[in-house]
Amino acid sequence: MRDPNKLSVEVLLRSDEQFIVPKYQRGYDWKGNAQVKDLFMDFEACMASSHNDELFLGTMIFDVSEEKENRVYVIDGQQRITTLLIVLVACRTYARRVLNNEQLALATQNAITSTDPLLEEQRVQLIPSDTIQDVFPRICDYEWDEKFPDAIQFGKIKRSVKRQNSRVKPIYNYALDEIERLCKGDASEFKKLLRQIYKKSYVIKIDIEERSEAFEIFERTNARGKGLEIADLLKNFLFSKNNEVDEIDIEEVWKEISENAGSSILRMLKYFRISRRGKVTTRDLYRHIREYAHETGTIEFVEQLREFSSFFGAYESQNRTTFPDWLTERGFKKDAIYLEEASRALGALKTFRITQSVPLIYSITLAFLREDPLKRKPKTFLTLLRLIESYHFINNKICNRIGNEVENLYSDFSAKFFDTTDFSQTMGEFKAKLEPNMAKEPEFVASFSNVLYSNQTDRSVIRYVFDSMVNRGVKGGQRIYLIDHFELSNNIRGSYDIEHLSSQSAAKDLDDAEYIHEMGNLLVIPKQINGILGNDNFTTKMDKLINPSKYDNNIKHVDDFILQFAKANSSKTEWSEKDIKNRTKELAKQSYDTARNHFTYK
Repeated sequence: MRDPNKLSVEVLLRSDEQFIVPKYQRGYDWKGNAQVKDLFMDFEACMASSHNDELFLGTMIFDVSEEKENRVYVIDGQQRITTLLIVLVACRTYARRVLNNEQLALATQNAITSTDPLLEEQRVQLIPSDTIQDVFPRICDYEWDEKFPDAIQFGKIKRSVKRQNSRVKPIYNYALDEIERLCKGDASEFKKLLRQIYKKSYVIKIDIEERSEAFEIFERTNARGKGLEIADLLKNFLFSKNNEVDEIDIEEVWKEISENAGSSILRMLKYFRISRRGKVTTRDLYRHIREYAHETGTIEFVEQLREFSSFFGAYESQNRTTFPDWLTERGFKKDAIYLEEASRALGALKTFRITQSVPLIYSITLAFLREDPLKRKPKTFLTLLRLIESYHFINNKICNRIGNEVENLYSDFSAKFFDTTDFSQTMGEFKAKLEPNMAKEPEFVASFSNVLYSNQTDRSVIRYVFDSMVNRGVKGGQRIYLIDHFELSNNIRGSYDIEHLSSQSAAKDLDDAEYIHEMGNLLVIPKQINGILGNDNFTTKMDKLINPSKYDNNIKHVDDFILQFAKANSSKTEWSEKDIKNRTKELAKQSYDTARNHFTYK
């Protein structure tokens, strides 16, 4: 093993070495709203700091045992080095397209590609994991057109790259959005960001000269998992206190905490800290958690961490009874209707892929359960959950606003709910802050038409829209489940399908048939009905719904909401583009009203 070297990102990437991700490494799988979000938060924090502007990106380990043509293998650090290069590709795009500065773009390109010293040809600084092997070099090319086609031509062969795009494109788009947020079209701010990335961010580079040693380190670092450095530091800290806490078996408690956290222990630890003290960056997380442990004392700290981990595990569970059981074990009223609604609201947030609300919901739950049992009103608690659910449906799932626009608000109120002695007052303050941030109806209606059946990820949103409107004011056993979030999480479609009123086959005959997939052309119906309606024309479909006995393969039961639609449109001889557009707009208004004005649980 050679002596470790501290290298800036600029020195690392502009060296003569070309980095190769070995075949035995796991695929590239960082996420924009998780690890890359943290990376940009760290960039921002360092840029704003007057005394601590250096960012340590961790240790990177390379196998140089077969160093030929300056090629070395990445043992530990492929996720970080791949992400840094994708971020730089986004920087290059920003320099060219937004700033119209070719000089800055070329300077950025020099860290993405280099000249092969033997062949004197341009080569990408990284040969990435197989999971992005076709898309990555394409975006690294200086002449890239900023597009992500579903397939790429290789000679006579056209190869699908949809899965590769799904790994790279979200990172690129997220980075581009963050660059715009930080720089706002200002070239000087952009240069400041580049200086932070290139010159103020660094790694410790370790080169391993023996192949056997390289494999040993690979196995050791990957057995530990991703993002566990902070967890390991905390674990070591707690074990160092073992003599002070004889009444607690630290090893058993840590095992329980780790099992509850699953593969998300870093996120769990961050949410634990936020739930008590508010916002924290990942780079400062360990220091703040350790300070909190000193404040509370080791025994109390361990018990709090164990309790939070049990909440986190229950929240993340794909079993519909786990979270209700967690609530009742802590004194929540054993009422099936209330528990089902709490589980449904949290399931919706998970379907929306909203995570920043987790520490807030924990602190809300804790504050609610501290109330006098005789004064507790579960409906108030459920109203808060539904408000958070409605906010994210409106702002994030329909209006596509960035998820972190309320991150500071949530962090602040996580701490306030954790400390409050007056749940009702703190709830009122929170509602007064959150509700004005909800998008207004015109923005919602304009964005609603962008929800399309042809987009796979929109199908759960379509089911949610119809479910929320059909079940407005309905409770418990009367609910018609057009969407079941736990079935979705377990890849089960449920008993309802999405029906096109004007057949999808019409799209094949039209040059621009996107409207066929709009909400106005859709109805969520039982699978049995969907099978019977088939590809009938609109008039026949409505007649089958209204007069099922006229047909041999008759429909046994038609839900009221479906029958109402059929009767209201029974006089139409066709379902035109105009009808679809009008209904899309009407559904948008109904959906907005439901989410914005009817989240209170009565």
